[in-house]
Amino acid sequence: MIYYLSLAASMFLAVVAQHYTGQMPGLGGHIYLLPVVFFFAAAALPLPSVFVFAVIAGLMWDSGTVHPDENGKYEAAFGWSVALYGALGAVMNGLRAQYLRGRWEMHCLLTGVLTGTIVLIQYLVITFRREPFAFEWPREVWQRIGGTGLAAALLAIPAFSVFTWLGRRLGVIKFDTMRPD
Repeated sequence: MIYYLSLAASMFLAVVAQHYTGQMPGLGGHIYLLPVVFFFAAAALPLPSVFVFAVIAGLMWDSGTVHPDENGKYEAAFGWSVALYGALGAVMNGLRAQYLRGRWEMHCLLTGVLTGTIVLIQYLVITFRREPFAFEWPREVWQRIGGTGLAAALLAIPAFSVFTWLGRRLGVIKFDTMRPD
């Protein structure tokens, strides 16, 4: 239970800290810490726990990103990120067997891809809700998607190391080293 609370507290600290981080120097993408912590939880924990963390992460994400535009109309509904985090967390959890074998390199790369996917879907939702509809793909959008994903993949390495170490010390994470790769 203490491990789950520490992950939830880490998600809260991550969402607060990411408001004080800027763009990744030279990449144009923002540093998003909340998805990194969430995707670790999705890789390490059973699926029901992933959905609980998806609710927490989605509500935290929407609290910081869903704002009314100049007309007082919201570009995205509050709570839509819960479904997004649940779906992407289920994808990450599908590779949990690899994580339990002690092989989490792929999860770090997938954290970057899925974090970039969050930014892409967020862009698509906002684009579809705006009037008049304009579906444009300027270079800045691709830089933000790719840069954010790359930053998340790089940050996933130390984050996964720390959370794995903590989980093993608390006895929550046990690697199955008897299974062949």
